[in-house]
Amino acid sequence: MSYNDITLTDDDSLFRETHYARYGYERTNIFGLVTLDSRLLTYIDRPDEFPSTRYNKLPEQPVPEYTQPLLKPIRHFIAASSSELSAYITRDGYWNCLCITLGLEVGKSEVIAIDAVEATIDDKIKLFIALAVAEKIEEEEDHHHHHHYHHHNQAEESANVSYSLRIYGNTNSETKPFLEQALFEIGDSSQIIPLNDAPMQISHVQ
Repeated sequence: MSYNDITLTDDDSLFRETHYARYGYERTNIFGLVTLDSRLLTYIDRPDEFPSTRYNKLPEQPVPEYTQPLLKPIRHFIAASSSELSAYITRDGYWNCLCITLGLEVGKSEVIAIDAVEATIDDKIKLFIALAVAEKIEEEEDHHHHHHYHHHNQAEESANVSYSLRIYGNTNSETKPFLEQALFEIGDSSQIIPLNDAPMQISHVQ
């Protein structure tokens, strides 16, 4: 009995598309996934074929033919791994994946949770992304006493981590007409709020 042949033609690309390794290169926490309903236009065309494309930098932007935002928002989603965001931009039933770096250090930072929202302020569209981040605090180690480090108790362990809420947004500047551009520029302005305890989930009220 022959199964649908399309799944057998190129196992490798199917595997690459669906395999977890496409979702950033590090793990994602349980609150590390958020949907973003956006009225901003998108311009990167959908890929001609499966798998969808992963962009680390933006392709050339066209001049927008019209800059009116969409009347009805389209739902996209953003996944946070330890130190990078992957934005999955919906395009005619396909995804384009954008890698957005926010200056977090690999191996030192861990995104605990993410929230994203698009708001209209004074008739202008603004994007906001909030991240709860844990960062290791570098301590001077005494190299002669390695064996002490095996007896860490919980209190000492947590003393070496700092927590913060980071809010990124294009509040001060004009939001670009295209969602892809707006997301790539979102790291340019941010507010960092130190937290005393480990945060969990972040949500917003509109």
